Amino acid sequence: MSIYGKKVVAVLDTESTFGITIKNLVKDVKSLMSRDSSNIPLTNAYNDDGAADAGVPIGGFYRTDNNVKVRIE
Repeated sequence: MSIYGKKVVAVLDTESTFGITIKNLVKDVKSLMSRDSSNIPLTNAYNDDGAADAGVPIGGFYRTDNNVKVRIE
């Protein structure tokens, strides 16, 4: 057991590219959770390549039909 007890502790460098992507993803998820989902405009793309071609940034949300996805590559 760590000095933190049974809690899981993670350190995230919010200045690195990865950290900034995760930070933006968390912000976007919180934003999506606070809105009426029927009013959220999402790009409709079949996969990450299609989403990239449509301008969705890495970590950005897009949809394939009724499935919400996150662009990871």
